[in-house]
Amino acid sequence: MWQKIVADGVKDVQFVAINGISGLSPSYQKNIINKCSFPVLQDTKSAKIWPQLNGKKHDAFVYDKTGKLILHWKAPWSINFSKFQSDIFNALDAAK
Repeated sequence: MWQKIVADGVKDVQFVAINGISGLSPSYQKNIINKCSFPVLQDTKSAKIWPQLNGKKHDAFVYDKTGKLILHWKAPWSINFSKFQSDIFNALDAAK
């Protein structure tokens, strides 16, 4: 989806992934880093990033340029990618 957002000419968008605490093994981290073309942060027991965001695996967050949360997309067990993509693009429009 990152490529589609860039191809559509959306500017001033930054992406980051947060690897969960369960993914602490070096081989798992390397696998995630190799799949992403944007920064990957590692959550830890002391940082507790996911609990601070009230998030979990596969959730997506869209913030505007002031840091205001525009969308917290809570991933369901079964991801409807069309709905996910539509919601993200709508949030990006709202964040302008």
